[in-house]
Amino acid sequence: MYLIIKRLTFVNENQITAENWQQAVDLTTGIDVKDVSFVALAIQADAVLWTGDKKLYKGLKEKGFSNVVNREELRELIKR
Repeated sequence: MYLIIKRLTFVNENQITAENWQQAVDLTTGIDVKDVSFVALAIQADAVLWTGDKKLYKGLKEKGFSNVVNREELRELIKR
């Protein structure tokens, strides 16, 4: 467990810009606004969001958000 925890970086939500929060709100509206902070962090960090939430994954893809992967896509990325 320690090996996993020591690699985590905690981010204060105040570090996410208002512009990125708004983009995340726009993206999650109509999907699940409870996921807004995860999407906002992915945008802020220019990172890929890994999710098992099929509704979130499909909705973000439909709205043109490409920095989201599901389990199968993550597995393929790891193999590279």
